Amino acid sequence: MNNEPQLFINFFDTLVVGMNQILYVGETQHVFGDTGKCDFSCGTAAGTALLPLLPADTVGGAILVGSSSLTVGAGASSLICTATLTSSLPSLTIIGNVHLDDGITTSTPAFLWTYAGGMTYLPFPWGEDNVSTGYARGISSDGTKIAGDADYNPTTGYPRGIYWTNSGVTAQDIGTLGGTSTYVSALSSDGGTVVGSSDTGSTSHAMYWSVSGGMVDINDLGGPSSADAVSSDGSVIAGYTFVGAVQHAFRWTSGGGMVDLGTYYVGGHTYITGMSADGSILVGYGQNPAVLTETTAFYWTSGTGMVGITMPLGATAMTARAVSSDGTTIVGGYNDTDTHAYRWTVGDGVVGLSGDPSQALAISADGTTYVGTATNVDAENLAFPFYWTSDLGKVFLTALNVVSGTALGVLTI
Repeated sequence: MNNEPQLFINFFDTLVVGMNQILYVGETQHVFGDTGKCDFSCGTAAGTALLPLLPADTVGGAILVGSSSLTVGAGASSLICTATLTSSLPSLTIIGNVHLDDGITTSTPAFLWTYAGGMTYLPFPWGEDNVSTGYARGISSDGTKIAGDADYNPTTGYPRGIYWTNSGVTAQDIGTLGGTSTYVSALSSDGGTVVGSSDTGSTSHAMYWSVSGGMVDINDLGGPSSADAVSSDGSVIAGYTFVGAVQHAFRWTSGGGMVDLGTYYVGGHTYITGMSADGSILVGYGQNPAVLTETTAFYWTSGTGMVGITMPLGATAMTARAVSSDGTTIVGGYNDTDTHAYRWTVGDGVVGLSGDPSQALAISADGTTYVGTATNVDAENLAFPFYWTSDLGKVFLTALNVVSGTALGVLTI
């Protein structure tokens, strides 16, 4: 992009930067060619002081956010608007679930969003008429493979696991452990291992699935269980398993099987939600059995066991939802008077996302970008998928007929 493209508009025309994702100037359309953040300013051709507009983010040639109004004196005949590229952005790919409503029909498909292509909706192995809700939950590091699940029968609502290839073009049902349903929680970054839980016909067991080996039951400890995190090569899996009436965390390898890691609170349910690339660091949260609304986020290593993350002052509950590849950056949500997405590192501690309610649910491998769901006050206070970077802050994902949604995975290249 030219660093300072000039836009000349008649002062009677309207400058629109908003939800339509394109900057319109009168009857003309100006689309920026590069990815980056642009600051807009406008002034009269006579050279009066420039009047600033809010910054707008340009990605893949389109304006995503930013809006303002501009009042021009009666003596002005034209405005000169400039846009300056102030920073560049990584290429992002985001997956999740959205609710669509065109005023006639509604649907809740899994989605894939990129800068270049915008939002696309992933197909289902059984045809669109047999699906009520779909979720994309994991994506490979090259972006070509995606894993998730969908309620394949709207009448019964039973979910089935799906493995998408060719960047979401081809969909495959991954089957079950003998029962009716399968939930998918995560996909290894090499794209080879899907993890989750599947119905055996009598209960639900933690499992992994691969193209070559199919579905494998890894429930070694007896009770109902779920696999919810996986290392980059699929060799380490973690999740929860019931021991008696209490959920315990577990870590599984092919050599050691399912190892009970215990609970964060004595007698309290414990969840594993994320894992570093090599499987050495796990993150999750524990529920206080004495106060069920109280949860504490933690990280785990073989040397430290479960270590609680200190909550911000005034917070009453906190969860950890994901961790970067190197294990140094954790994201999730905490509750005070509202719910706030946060990013945690040893150096900075918990840094919350201010403003309206939000929850961080996934983080990029390099730790620079997190995604989740947040209330959009400009869209009837409904929850929309968003991404966050230190440069841009929170940016909502929007598309035609999207009325709410959640981002569940992110890939930066």
